[in-house]
Amino acid sequence: MPRSPRWGRAALFIGVLVPLFLQPAAIRAESYASGSFWIPGAQLLDGSATGVQLDQDGVVLGADAPSWAGYEPFVIFGTVESLPLALDGPSLIDELRVDSEVPEGAAVLLEARGLFGSQWGLWEPVGALGALAGASSLQSRVTLLGSAEGPSPLVRGVFGRTRPDLGFKAETLAVQFGPPTVTVWATREGLVGGTTANGHVIVEHDRFVALPSDGPPPRTPLSSVTTTAAETDSAAT
Repeated sequence: MPRSPRWGRAALFIGVLVPLFLQPAAIRAESYASGSFWIPGAQLLDGSATGVQLDQDGVVLGADAPSWAGYEPFVIFGTVESLPLALDGPSLIDELRVDSEVPEGAAVLLEARGLFGSQWGLWEPVGALGALAGASSLQSRVTLLGSAEGPSPLVRGVFGRTRPDLGFKAETLAVQFGPPTVTVWATREGLVGGTTANGHVIVEHDRFVALPSDGPPPRTPLSSVTTTAAETDSAAT
């Protein structure tokens, strides 16, 4: 006579099953809030700079500003890259703008890049801030364009607003902090002596479970997507 199922240890291969049935879509960003930052011109120059100098109001083109055909019709240019700005956690960049004065015949370009785990992303124009979602640090690059005879553009600083990225991808977080951990409830697969859908005959203490379980207790909590060891009737750790 078939015996009643026992609520015992989980499948040895649960580390394979859980990713199939339960893929964490996101990890909530907690313990930090929305905020803003201001990088004044003098602080921008703490990073790397080419062809610029600091005057009393901000960053301007320097006397040694080089030229490059790629910036035509502008004749000379200067570039400054800020030091990396550490954010409170994975963030969305809601606003990024440069405070500047741009005379006729000149221009100012603003770009930014983000740090994801231990790797910096590409420089993105200010119109593509979505590409910076999930960044934990931010770096700004300002390019001043002008002519040899005309007045220089003036950059007073860079302003930005950020907020926690509540949809930060778990796979990105795993690069920084290791694999995520979730809890899933499972039930023993059928009765001893029964047959699973793929033809396996269930034996006592079998290593098969049904995922996920949304029925009433008793249920066996199983551990994270990386867990392969068996669990007891107690809650998984």
